[in-house]
Amino acid sequence: MTKLLTQKEVQNYLDAVTENLIPAGAYKVKITSIEPADRDPERKCFTFKVISGDYARRQLRAWPSTAPDKIWTLKKLIGEVVVDPNQVQLEDLEGHIFKAEVTVDVRKDTLEKTNHVVRLTPWAGDDHDEEAEPSSNEGFPF
Repeated sequence: MTKLLTQKEVQNYLDAVTENLIPAGAYKVKITSIEPADRDPERKCFTFKVISGDYARRQLRAWPSTAPDKIWTLKKLIGEVVVDPNQVQLEDLEGHIFKAEVTVDVRKDTLEKTNHVVRLTPWAGDDHDEEAEPSSNEGFPF
């Protein structure tokens, strides 16, 4: 019989945390991607990686909308880091470090607790961290 997992995979399996929630608070994050949502092109999927502290390497997401009646969700998320929405480009956000305000909410459909990134602000601390990948936040063009 062939085993499903290698020894390394078994150890990773045993060490895996199935409860992926992090406590509400402010975290140093890097935006790893911004893409349109699969089922709703008016929603953007922002993916973040926590890059320092006890929750380093955890992924978080935000799903703001560009629909006219819900665009406030996008403005609330990036309004403090984007000066001119006419000029902002994906490259101005992806790969950059920010401070993220994270909440714990209950999903209406499954009643499970989930994290939401609700607001980004400029990261005022140093950009050096053992978990961080090289990135420069100097000279934002927006």
